Amino acid sequence: MRTAVLLCVLLSACGRIGFASLGSLDDADVITIGDGSRPDITFQTNIAFVSTPMAVPGSFGTLAAADAFCQANADQSRLPGTYIAWLSTTGTNAIDRLAGSRGWVRPDGVPFVDTPADLVAARILSPLSVMADGTDTIFGNVAVVTGTTAAGVRASSNCTDWTAPTGTTLTGQLSTTAPEWTFLVAQSACSGPARIYCFGVGLTVPVTTSAPQGRRAFLSKPTTLNGIAALDNHCQSEAAALGGTFRAFVATSTSTAGSRFNGNGPRWERLDGVPLAPLASDLLTTGLRAPLNLDATGVVNTYVAWTGATTPSVLSTISCSDWTTSSPSGNANWGDPKYGGSYGFGRGTSRCDLQKSVYCLEL
Repeated sequence: MRTAVLLCVLLSACGRIGFASLGSLDDADVITIGDGSRPDITFQTNIAFVSTPMAVPGSFGTLAAADAFCQANADQSRLPGTYIAWLSTTGTNAIDRLAGSRGWVRPDGVPFVDTPADLVAARILSPLSVMADGTDTIFGNVAVVTGTTAAGVRASSNCTDWTAPTGTTLTGQLSTTAPEWTFLVAQSACSGPARIYCFGVGLTVPVTTSAPQGRRAFLSKPTTLNGIAALDNHCQSEAAALGGTFRAFVATSTSTAGSRFNGNGPRWERLDGVPLAPLASDLLTTGLRAPLNLDATGVVNTYVAWTGATTPSVLSTISCSDWTTSSPSGNANWGDPKYGGSYGFGRGTSRCDLQKSVYCLEL
C-alpha cells in the first residue's frame, strides 16, 4: 500500500471534477504519468488526450482498429478506462460515440470539457494538447486527423472511412478551444503519419470550474494606443470590480512582456480557474498553455490582443513605437485569444490604428 498524492499543481480545487479522495491505494490503483517526477493522479472522470504515437490514418481500416490504437496508448501510460478515437465514418459520427458519457479531463488533471453538447458548441475549457503520458504538445501547432466537423459529424474527406492511404482528410488544431480544434480548413495526407484524439467513455461525472486560486488574468476590451502606461491603466480600469493590481502583458523595445511580472509567485489563471501555464515562470517564458479568452466579467471575448513580440521572453521589434503611435503606417505583433501555444501570443502583425485588446495579468 502507499498513499496517493492528488495533483493540484495544475488544477485548483481538484475535487470539483471528480478526482479520487486522498487516502491509501493499492499500487495497481495509482496512476503515474509523465516522467514520474510529478505527483500521482487518481481519476474518477473520463480522460481525453491526443495520441502519443502517430499512425497512418488511411490504414486503420475500421473504427475498432482506431479505438484499439487509443486503448493501447492509454494502457501504456496506465490511464484507466475504455477509450475510443475521435473519428467519423459514413455510418457513425464521432459525437454519437460519446453518448452516455460526460465529463473529461486531460492526463495532466486540467479540465477539458463537460458534455458532448459543450464539445460541439465549442464550450471547451482547455486545448486537447496533452498526450497520454502527460506531455503537453501545444507549442508544436500540431494538426490532428479527425475527419469530423465542428458539429461532430463525418466530414466529406476521411480517407474513405479510414480504409485508403491515398487522398486527404480533415484535420483539427490541438492548440485551440474554438471549433478549429476538430475542424480546420487544412487537409492532411491519408498516408500519414498523424496523431488522433482519444476519449475515455463510460463515466458520467460533471466537470465544472470555480474561482481562480492563483493570480488572475483576463482579456481586455479593445483600446487605442497612447503608451504602455495607458495600456496598464486600461487593464486596471477594467479590473475595478475584481480588485487587485493589473498590468498589460506586452513587450517593448527595452523590456520583454515576461520581465514586467514576477515569475516566482502563484500561477496565473483565467477567471474560470483554468491555469494559463503550470507555473508562473512557464507563462512568462514560453507563453500561454490555454487561451486567455475571458474578459474581466468572465465572458468569452475573441478580439485579438496586442503583445508586441512573438513570445513573452523576447524584446519587441514591432510594437507601434513602444505603443505610442496609432499611425496606420506602424505595426505591432498580436496574439489570438482563441489559441494557446505560439498563436496565443504571436500569431501575426497589424496596423497601429486598429483597436485591439491586451492580456491583463495581476501583479
